[in-house]
Amino acid sequence: MIEEVGVPSLVLMENAGRGAAEWALDRADELGLTRGVCGVVCGGGNNGGDGYVMARHLSLAGVSVALFELSSPDRLSSDAAIFREVCVRLGLKVIPWGPEGAPELTEEVSCWVDAVLGTGFQGVIRAPQRGALEAIARLSHSSGCPVIALDVPSGLDADSGDPAEGALKADYTLSFGSFKVGLMGSKGRFYSGEVSVIGLGVPVDSQAGD
Repeated sequence: MIEEVGVPSLVLMENAGRGAAEWALDRADELGLTRGVCGVVCGGGNNGGDGYVMARHLSLAGVSVALFELSSPDRLSSDAAIFREVCVRLGLKVIPWGPEGAPELTEEVSCWVDAVLGTGFQGVIRAPQRGALEAIARLSHSSGCPVIALDVPSGLDADSGDPAEGALKADYTLSFGSFKVGLMGSKGRFYSGEVSVIGLGVPVDSQAGD
């Protein structure tokens, strides 16, 4: 879409995050967005950038949002750094999630958004990502909070559908642009839960590589 269609990467990220927020707002009561905090956990890559955009749109719609970040600002992808700065300027609360364990506010979360590892992930989940994913799994299980994965559940290979050790199981997966092949096998379906496709502003049959 970037190379062949010519849509700028920032536009795609904005469309992805905004579409994810609109999907969540349509299910606000079901997801607990009207009675608690939406915890958006962002990695350092473009999947994290999608999370920053989604958090901004949820906050603008009146949802209480806590942004948890696993990478320092100077290690973010260029696009993610831009949207993180927008969140900061709008006054969204940004909380570092370090190796020492779950930070403040996690006990108040009524819905988790997994924006840690995206379609580029392969291999082994490293710290602090793995620790955070395992903590989210525990917190979600103990409180019954749903987990929404952006594009693919963190730790799932988007092509093969094979989960890495420590991969996060989602209740919902919002696949950007089209279904990812890895979500359609038995392992992928187990980890991804209910899958919805979020449009990116270009028809599927016009996407690069389709």
